Amino acid sequence: MSTTTPESALEDRGPVVLAVTVAFLGVSTLFVALRLVSRIGIVKRVTSDDYFIVFAWLLAFGFSFSICWGVHNGLGHHETDISANSQVALRKSEYAFSVLYNPVLMATKTSILIFYLTLSRNQQIFRWMTYANLFVVNFAGLALTLLNIFQCKPVGAAFMEAAPQSAICIDIVTLYLSSAPVNIITDLAILFLPMPILTAMHLPRRQHIILILTFSFGAFATAVDVVRIAYLQSAFEMRLQEVGRQNASISRISEQDDFSWYASLSFMWSAIEVHTGIICACVPALKPLAARIIPSILRDTNDPNDTSQHNYGNYGKTFPPEPNTSPVFTNEQSPKSPIGPPPKALQGMEEDMDMMNFLTIHKTPRGTCDMQTRVTNTSSRTRATSVTYLDFYNMKEKKPMTKLTNKESLVPLALVTILFFLWGFAYGLLNVLNSQFQLVAGTTSGQGLGLHAAYYGAYFVGPLTVGRFVFLRWGFKATFITGLCIYGAGTLVFWPSGVLTSFPAFLVSNFLVGFGVSILEVAANPFVTLCGPSKYAETRLNLSQGVQAIGTVVAPLLAREVLFKNVLNAPSLIDVQWTYLGIALFDIVLAVAFYYMPIPEASDEDFDEMAEKRQSINSRKLFNVPVVYITLGFGIFSMWCYVGAQEAVAGPFENYIDAVSPKSVIGPFNYTVVGHTVFAIGRFLCALVEVFVKPSHILLFLFVGMIVTSTLAMSLAGPAGIAMIVLCQFFESGIFPLLFAISLRGLGSYTKTGSIYLTAAISGGAILPVVMYPVTNAFGLQYSFCVIVAASVFGMVYPIYLILIPAAKEQVDPVHPHRQLTLLDEKPGIKALLDAHLNYDDVDLGVACYCYGDSTCGQRVFYQFGMTSIPIYNVNNNCSTGSTGLHIARTMVQGGSAQCVLVVGFEKMERGSLGSHWPDREGPTDTTGLMMAETRGLTEAPGAAQMFGNAGREYMEKYGATAEDFAEIARVNHAHSAANPYSQFRDVYSLADILAAPMIHPPLTKTQCCPTSDGGAAAIIVSQAFLDARPHLKSQAVLIAGQCMATDAPSLFDRSAISLIGYGMSQRAGKAALAEAGVSAKDVRVCELHDCFSANEMVTIDALGLCEPGKAHEMIRAGDITYGGRCVINPSGGLISKGHPLGATGVAQCAELVWQLRGWANNRLVRGVSAALQHNLGLGGAVVCTVYKRADGRENAEVASEAVAKISGVGYNPAVEARGFTRAQVDQVRSRKHRSEWALGETQRNVEARF
Repeated sequence: MSTTTPESALEDRGPVVLAVTVAFLGVSTLFVALRLVSRIGIVKRVTSDDYFIVFAWLLAFGFSFSICWGVHNGLGHHETDISANSQVALRKSEYAFSVLYNPVLMATKTSILIFYLTLSRNQQIFRWMTYANLFVVNFAGLALTLLNIFQCKPVGAAFMEAAPQSAICIDIVTLYLSSAPVNIITDLAILFLPMPILTAMHLPRRQHIILILTFSFGAFATAVDVVRIAYLQSAFEMRLQEVGRQNASISRISEQDDFSWYASLSFMWSAIEVHTGIICACVPALKPLAARIIPSILRDTNDPNDTSQHNYGNYGKTFPPEPNTSPVFTNEQSPKSPIGPPPKALQGMEEDMDMMNFLTIHKTPRGTCDMQTRVTNTSSRTRATSVTYLDFYNMKEKKPMTKLTNKESLVPLALVTILFFLWGFAYGLLNVLNSQFQLVAGTTSGQGLGLHAAYYGAYFVGPLTVGRFVFLRWGFKATFITGLCIYGAGTLVFWPSGVLTSFPAFLVSNFLVGFGVSILEVAANPFVTLCGPSKYAETRLNLSQGVQAIGTVVAPLLAREVLFKNVLNAPSLIDVQWTYLGIALFDIVLAVAFYYMPIPEASDEDFDEMAEKRQSINSRKLFNVPVVYITLGFGIFSMWCYVGAQEAVAGPFENYIDAVSPKSVIGPFNYTVVGHTVFAIGRFLCALVEVFVKPSHILLFLFVGMIVTSTLAMSLAGPAGIAMIVLCQFFESGIFPLLFAISLRGLGSYTKTGSIYLTAAISGGAILPVVMYPVTNAFGLQYSFCVIVAASVFGMVYPIYLILIPAAKEQVDPVHPHRQLTLLDEKPGIKALLDAHLNYDDVDLGVACYCYGDSTCGQRVFYQFGMTSIPIYNVNNNCSTGSTGLHIARTMVQGGSAQCVLVVGFEKMERGSLGSHWPDREGPTDTTGLMMAETRGLTEAPGAAQMFGNAGREYMEKYGATAEDFAEIARVNHAHSAANPYSQFRDVYSLADILAAPMIHPPLTKTQCCPTSDGGAAAIIVSQAFLDARPHLKSQAVLIAGQCMATDAPSLFDRSAISLIGYGMSQRAGKAALAEAGVSAKDVRVCELHDCFSANEMVTIDALGLCEPGKAHEMIRAGDITYGGRCVINPSGGLISKGHPLGATGVAQCAELVWQLRGWANNRLVRGVSAALQHNLGLGGAVVCTVYKRADGRENAEVASEAVAKISGVGYNPAVEARGFTRAQVDQVRSRKHRSEWALGETQRNVEARF
């Protein structure tokens, strides 16, 4: 060895490398030894993860020894200080630790992941992700190990002092640096995988914190890996400089450089990484040892639930249960015994104890369990305040996103909008980096198109594969997390592409980033569209996409002026990796944050319920295909065309500027920034305009603008040409959000599938720029804009379809509820006055019936007719609200307080199962719910479905009814609905269809349950004197011959499920009303019955005396509840088909029976009827039964619709046609003396627009 100078001695890194390596080897040896003591001496069980950690330590020992042997032979010395005799030994040691590095990591991570598999045997997602990580660790580790083994060809050249000139080798540092993404990805996965399980565990506070910190030690391994990479990068840059000086290729064998000195710290940090990983892997296994030696460290003296004073080793000793521990019962547990069997993991502790118990249980008596659960209930009689019932709804279900208000949706929308900025930022960075990479790597323009195509091509693959699987199976949050993780992985793959200046690797990086972003878009776009009131869907998405556009403005500026400003060669390209590391870490942290954030979800049932609000519109067909599917198909095609055209504009933007204005003042790049800025502004402007203008009209305007500007861009030059291409981006801006939001309307349970296909259509961005490329080469860049014009023309077919096809127009035009409320109540009020040939001045009392609205909604309704200062009553009586209003009106007339009463029932309901608006107080039906819970138990079904379903089950148990009998009730009602123009659902189902529908709560399937609905109805109640003064109305008058309103008796709580749904009060009210009318139940030929569930119709047929006691199912089997039978029940289709707008239901039942008795319902008439029975029930409770008769005492007879049109003031037959009215008709019935145009507002204009 040559003589060492003092200067070189100071620079000698060998002692430092040796000391650090030996020190970390010693520490990791200590931790492995302590782990084995804990497992063998205390837990008395060794598992496969222990064997792997021992194997990892053995490999780490060999790895460390090779480094130490390398130091002995010159590692860390300058090349000039290493003797010729030591060169071969040094090369062999370098080869040894390069080969052993990946196997050590494989064994360590495999040990950790096998341990993870024992954390939870029931968390399937966690287990699948662990298996996936295990596969990546070992597959990648094996591949890298083989690459290191065969780093030279021939293999022996790796450790030859003078290799033959024909030898081909890959630099060790290059290999290490290229493998960095795999290490970082798997390190982060191992760090964060168990956190959801650990944070959800119920442990005393101190133990919980210690447990989480124990698993967080993996962060040190990740940090060390990052530091190691920094040293590897430094070494690589030195190598590049050395190669540059020698004008040679990057190969250790091809030149004599100072590799042993500048690479030594990289190898030292590799040793630190290896041993830190082993130490972190051992830490969780040391808890039993710590509990034995220092038990106080795990004991929280301030936590009464901490029982950690008991040590390990007390097997065979029985501990008494804690005196204050209360049992917790789930739906599956029986409350018979307060002390259940021990958890399976605790049975046979010595034999079956797994790692989760090993970590979390700190006293282990056989057959007993000391783990406490914090309880909220104190006894089986405690009020179940988490469950409240209002007729047929569970009032405290967590709100799905589709039911959130604007205010409630702000926080989740803000969180998800971060993702929009993220992929906008990624898109902007990639555009600039792609151009810089092409410059450095010398790629062709065709390869540049390939990079672009890889990014957008991933949009076709991602949504249809991983995106579809995750989104349909696990929903929005899981899709966000998956997309972020894949996106992060894609950014990390930039490292090997930057290190190797490899086009294929960079292509893969682009594809993975596009793949991850596409999965994000699968969930993010529909989330923003659906989270909140549907009327603002397009506005919300434009705002979020506007934030995404801001990312595309910021990223290129930051990239061109800061990050990539000096990226002119391979070394400077490597510097960019830190930007991508930052993005990747941000992605992972954001993914973890999203796991814990309260992101609302929505099920297919929620989407169905949302679509059912406009079922009559969404169910329309074109060419025998549902219009919603045709709309979606056009939307997908238009999306493909639009994105292709957008990218065809964006790709050659700077080249276009150079072509039309070679000496532009601010330069092509700055014009690009201007274009992106205009694009972002356009989206925010569209969001504002959409509040006032129909989205379909805006969409057509934007497509026309895009066609005009791109056409002009083909011929104009100079500033005019620049203006056209910038304006083209302005018109592009709002198209994507509009296409996406419009296309999703009305899809119901297919909403997620629609989003998947719409996102896949973004792959058009990969095709049209490629199509444009040969046109540009053949005819010039400006002429190639004809491709953009053609794509825009094809895309414009969609808004034309939306505007010209009425069914599509009604499907996609937003509905504004604040404008609709007055439509719902004003329409029936106008029609009732027209039908009776009355003016509002004739009305001397008003009754408004509704459940969901502020306290004086009635005044808002009636003021539209006139402001005549009459008394107006606002009625809320649950589902019997409408008939309660009729009862009040009749009582007022009978008492002489009024001569003419207008009753209007209306409801604008929330989508899906309704939630309580008063969660801070006890609900009116809590006692009913508690009785049900005590007698029949609780399930996950909506509360009312349980309550009425339980009554049906009791009827089956008592009288022998079957599930088919309940299904037959629904089949009949759905069949009746086909003839009712006001029915929400007019579909006819077979008995098999009813039975095959999703089960809600046995025996009730979905099609046996009524939906929530918007709706209105009105009736006019007059005195005999009022009628006598208007003899022309007597032919239309129908008599309320008997009526009774009843509430519950103590029998409600006799522990019978049938009694619990109001059987007793229905029976009493029915008997009283029939008696007053002088009618026998056997004489009733037509009845509108409150069939909120088929089970209620079954029970109520019995309660009203329409059959012999306990024989309702026999009446159904005999066909006696439909036409041709003894009594037609619900000729309107009932609540099951017609819907159940709470305030309007009772009044709508009245209208149906009036039309039956008049003979106007000629398409569903029950002939030969002189009396009709109405039953309207509300839990809580109240029921109203009413008997109607023809005033002339005769039986009804069919009246032709032409004749009805002449009799009724509406000008048509309202019983068989759902039509509107004219402004003149409205003017005819509104008060002549006391009207207010201000009170009417826009109601009339909205009605005219609707009809």
